[in-house]
Amino acid sequence: MTATASTNTNEKKSEKRLSPALHNWRQNVLGDKKLFIILAILHLIAAPAVILAMIISVYTGQKEIDAYAVIGTLTTGLAGFLGIFPAVDSFSCLHNKSVVDMRLSLPLNAKQRFFSNYFSGLFTYVAPFLGAQVVSLLLTGYGLIFMEGRTFYHEYFENGRLVRQPFVCDYFSYAAPMLLKLILCGLLAMLMLYTVTVLITVCCGSKFESIAYTILVNVLLPLTVICVTFSIFDNLYGISPEIPMLKIISFTSVAGAIVVALDWSMAGEMFYGAEDLFDYGVWAAVYFLIIAALCGLAFFLYRKRRAEQVSKPFVFKLAYYITITCAMFCMVALLLNEADFGLFPAVIITAIVYMIFEVVTNRGFKRFWLSIIKYSATFLAAFGIIWLGDKTDGFGAVSRVPLPVTVT
Repeated sequence: MTATASTNTNEKKSEKRLSPALHNWRQNVLGDKKLFIILAILHLIAAPAVILAMIISVYTGQKEIDAYAVIGTLTTGLAGFLGIFPAVDSFSCLHNKSVVDMRLSLPLNAKQRFFSNYFSGLFTYVAPFLGAQVVSLLLTGYGLIFMEGRTFYHEYFENGRLVRQPFVCDYFSYAAPMLLKLILCGLLAMLMLYTVTVLITVCCGSKFESIAYTILVNVLLPLTVICVTFSIFDNLYGISPEIPMLKIISFTSVAGAIVVALDWSMAGEMFYGAEDLFDYGVWAAVYFLIIAALCGLAFFLYRKRRAEQVSKPFVFKLAYYITITCAMFCMVALLLNEADFGLFPAVIITAIVYMIFEVVTNRGFKRFWLSIIKYSATFLAAFGIIWLGDKTDGFGAVSRVPLPVTVT
């Protein structure tokens, strides 16, 4: 009993020594420990497992590690997607009425509360990734030190007899720089997804909208750029829309970071004819600044929220209007490019989708006349921009004369 009481007293004293912000951070991390373990397992069976399989295959003479690469890709993607949940959970006071009074009663100002929540979720999300990559780098270092340049043997059967084919191991000199590039781009992509989720969570008052609109925004933003670009510029003589389209996507979405990661890991040879598409150092710096700006916007909106706005579908309709506008642009661009669809069918389909969004968001048919006006304005804007771009040959892009220094 004495030992137990002493232990409890020491724990209470250690908690008292923590600042309120660190205490809040600690409680959030402890609350997400199950997710932390899941993310750690997913990351460990990704890159570390693939590199370990590569080492074993070299020693044993087996070539087949494709299955491990596929599993590693899937688990990495799943772990990345799960980053939505620590971001939403760390800001549970924004959508959970049962905890809002308790969290807001803590001796924290808005700045301390926001950033302790932000960094607690970020730790849960990023720490397992970084820990797994330390293991990956250690395994890669082992390969570079003890295996690179040595002669090994591939073993296989041919005509009923075992054949041992010698080869010089050079895998790890290629794997090491590729791994470092993927780690950097992967970390930036995770930061972007996490920060966008925090921003949308601040804009929303319910957990459902926070998760749903995070997924929709991350899918629809790059899809809108693709649809609008090809609907306006695809059939223009002498215009190649792919390069500016990829550059816009690379700076504005998680998908763009994945594209840059793959291109950089392949030494810029992912896109034929556009080997110097990205300046990777500039991209990383600008991408990080965009993440910082989104975080600043989330903090600004967080300070404007009131406690009684919890459980409202949207506190700030920024996320909703971005999502519905992107969805309208995508649908209008796709439907009008189809020969079987005319303007009237496009109006009907887009109106149905828009009204479904409105009814779900407004939790009914309240002020339905206003929804009709907003739909009309959004549809006319999407149709007008695409139609005008088509009729003006890409807003004059065909007649634009490039500068001599840009011609190779």
